[in-house]
Amino acid sequence: VNTDTKTPVSTTQLKLLNEECIVVDRNDNVLGYDSKKNCHLNVNIKEGTIHRAFSVFLFNKENKLLLQQRSKYKITFPNLWSNTCCSHPLRALSEDNNTFYSEFGNELEERDNLGKLYKIK
Repeated sequence: VNTDTKTPVSTTQLKLLNEECIVVDRNDNVLGYDSKKNCHLNVNIKEGTIHRAFSVFLFNKENKLLLQQRSKYKITFPNLWSNTCCSHPLRALSEDNNTFYSEFGNELEERDNLGKLYKIK
């Protein structure tokens, strides 16, 4: 989590950091819940705390990958280039969690579940 107090942070981002992620063990068994902020703190990552997350890699018909550059104002990984989008399945689900799928509808091609456990260094 970016703790640079000179970087402006929106109230929306601060609110989203309170949403609860699903904390799991290495076998994806639910251990509990914690805020996005706590899940992304380096001290917790170094201690081995992991949480469910997902990444979307969107390719066009020419097999080109859509990338995004994260805003310099993002709290996590500001200004870095990243996959099409990523997020977290949350403890309290809302309609907003389906936004990606509703925007692309039947244009999405299903692929095998490629669930992986990985650590960002």
